[in-house]
Amino acid sequence: MNENLSTVAINPFYGQAGHFFIILAFVAAIIASISYFFAVKKTDEIEKVKWKKLARYAFFTHALSILATVVTLFLMIFNHRFEYYYVWSHSSLDLPIKYILSCFWEGQEGSFLLWTFWMMMLGTFLIFTSKKWEAPVLTFISIQQVFLVSFLLGIYIGEIKIGLSPFLLMKDALTQDPVFMFENYMDFIKDGTGLNALLQNYWMVIHPPVLFLGFASVTIPFAFAFAGLWTKKYSEWIKPALPYSLFSGMILGTGVLMGGAWAYEALSFGGFWAWDPVENASLIPWLITVAGIHLLLIVKATGHALRTTFIMLFLAFFFVLYASFLTRSGILGDSSVHSFVVSGLENHLLIYLTFFTGLGIIIIARNWKHIPTNKKEEEVSSREFWMFIGSLVFLFSGLHIIFFTGIPVYNQIFLRMNDWFGTGLRTDFAPPADPIHYYTAVQIWVAVIIAIFTGFAQFLKYRKTDIKKFFKVIIISIALAIVLMLISANALDYPVFTKATLNIFGKAISLYTIYPYTLLLFAGSFAILANAHYLIAVLKGKIKIAGGSVAHIGFGILLLGILISNANQQVLSINTQGINYGEEFDQKFKRDNILLYQNVPVTMGEYIVTYLSDSSDNRETFYKVRYEKINNKTGAVDYTFDLYPYLLMDKKSKQLTPNPDTKHYLTHDVFTHISSIPSQDARSNQPITEEHTVAIGDTIFFSKGYLVLNDIRRYTDDNSISAGALFVGHTGDSTETVEPKFTVADNQILSEPVAMQHADVQLTFDYINTDDHTFKITTIEKNVQNNWIIMKAIVFPMINLVWLGMTIMAIGFFISMLRRRTEMKTT
Repeated sequence: MNENLSTVAINPFYGQAGHFFIILAFVAAIIASISYFFAVKKTDEIEKVKWKKLARYAFFTHALSILATVVTLFLMIFNHRFEYYYVWSHSSLDLPIKYILSCFWEGQEGSFLLWTFWMMMLGTFLIFTSKKWEAPVLTFISIQQVFLVSFLLGIYIGEIKIGLSPFLLMKDALTQDPVFMFENYMDFIKDGTGLNALLQNYWMVIHPPVLFLGFASVTIPFAFAFAGLWTKKYSEWIKPALPYSLFSGMILGTGVLMGGAWAYEALSFGGFWAWDPVENASLIPWLITVAGIHLLLIVKATGHALRTTFIMLFLAFFFVLYASFLTRSGILGDSSVHSFVVSGLENHLLIYLTFFTGLGIIIIARNWKHIPTNKKEEEVSSREFWMFIGSLVFLFSGLHIIFFTGIPVYNQIFLRMNDWFGTGLRTDFAPPADPIHYYTAVQIWVAVIIAIFTGFAQFLKYRKTDIKKFFKVIIISIALAIVLMLISANALDYPVFTKATLNIFGKAISLYTIYPYTLLLFAGSFAILANAHYLIAVLKGKIKIAGGSVAHIGFGILLLGILISNANQQVLSINTQGINYGEEFDQKFKRDNILLYQNVPVTMGEYIVTYLSDSSDNRETFYKVRYEKINNKTGAVDYTFDLYPYLLMDKKSKQLTPNPDTKHYLTHDVFTHISSIPSQDARSNQPITEEHTVAIGDTIFFSKGYLVLNDIRRYTDDNSISAGALFVGHTGDSTETVEPKFTVADNQILSEPVAMQHADVQLTFDYINTDDHTFKITTIEKNVQNNWIIMKAIVFPMINLVWLGMTIMAIGFFISMLRRRTEMKTT
């Protein structure tokens, strides 16, 4: 028997079938694009019908091919076909079955296939519903599909590689690896590298499909706009496009929310939004889409703002493509936890972005003069005027975010310009050092303006409003919002006014302004109360036509949730003992994280917290942390709960990834995650020897306590010079002083170990670095018994308002979508 023959059979069928389906989908999309194009351009009705029939056959073939590709890739992952590089790279045998779907879209190829799948599904739906708009709209969508499928081809034309195939065999993907010289190489590949630990969360099973459906849906409104421009039917496309715009706003908004929920549940930064570049890139198309929805309503009602509507829908589509470029090109580097590494698709992505950007600009520019405009200016008292201003505010919000999110792109552009033209431009621009503070400082005012607009704009009428009647109605909501603002500000300890100093012509002028958080309290309250008033008083509680009011109420609740949960979050785990955890941790970490020894209760805020135990398998280590809520008056325990934050071993990086655990209450959440643990050696009963490089004020940990270097003392006599490292040791409730010495005598270095009294720890002072004033200390610990963890705990008040607000807002979009869909059918 030939010992080089593999005992693990390689199944080439999956790869051959998958590659065939991708090629078929690509060719069918090209045929559909051409056929739909001629179905629009031909003037003879018989010819139109023939071309449309061919286009449909081609698109249905494309659809079935994409579906077959999805099924093939899923079967490969489900059956652990590790002979394929994509399966090996993103799955493993020990991965729970519930995360198999996450493997599908973890990589570039899978996520492109997911995007292509949703575009195919939407295109198929449009074939049966868009009627006279089918040919021009599907032309645009089919061209989009040609590009999307091209990213999955994985073929070479000369030296140029087009796309990345998910059906590549290991031996073809890793050609330089010597193991593939042997025919039995599969005997050496027993398992895959596994799924990224951050993606092993139930939100990542549902968040990416919803988000990519949102990205795909943004294409549809602009496809209608494109069709309107192409066919010179500049206004007729508005009604059929409106339901799809509302669907896009609902789905993309929900996808963004799910990403926030994933970050809150799975990431350890504490919160649901960190202004990460990829988070921003998904938010911006939603902001522009919402602006486009309001412009579509203006055009439908009054005919105003048609040109701006074309631009806004194009920008929403453009920013989806731009987001894809940012995420997939590797240009973001390490600035985002979401982005892909460099994959060789950079030029391909750039061609994709450039093609559709150029196509959109050209078709708008060629038709600009012919797009109807309403010569009569909008009245300031009209609804459409303020809706238009609100849309521009949404646009400003998106542009502000993308300007700084795109800094890595600017650096690359300037670098190319320097190479080509010798311009000498800077290429080291950096994103904001504190992105949360930077973005929030501007976006809070955007939120205030939008919330106030949503409150009063619905009481205005299209074209013109009786101002006296308007104020008579709106004053009730304003008064109630002010009362609610004052009550809430007092409860949350926000000042109503704050003092600001302006420097005008060298002269300092002090003035009082409304505190921004208090103003946002008013704006959110006003949005809720005014829209509830409108729903009851004007719409008479008719929910079927109240989608806008419902969405605006949800937006107001969302703003209040964001404000209160972030501005009033309380870090429980304050390091009141002042322990220095080491130079590898920054000051914020040292302040906000607490050291817990096993079975030693510690007071944290209104809780007594105890690290009780831990349990682990090959993948996860859970830490049982008990919280006991103490009654401030009686000192008794009101209630008890346990949290189980855990560490997950990432098979790819071989690093432990922290996953938080959260106790949910109606009014607040208690969020907990593990920040640091002892080494494996420290957790055993064997003596542990460790070398430490410390400076004055630093801390050395051992299993039962810790040592703080307070001072370095100098001793001299006739024969020697000594330095003593004065440590204060803390073991349980005991404190002691211990001082190992570093001595130079007769040109010899003497370092005698010194033992602690209350712990089995010996210290040796080994070396003095005079350059950076650090000192080398060796500790030897025996009879190691106790474990410890460093933990962070945060209370998020009223966080449920965030999830409630987004849910109500999505319901509002859904109600509006059904209403506009019904209107379109009846007309």
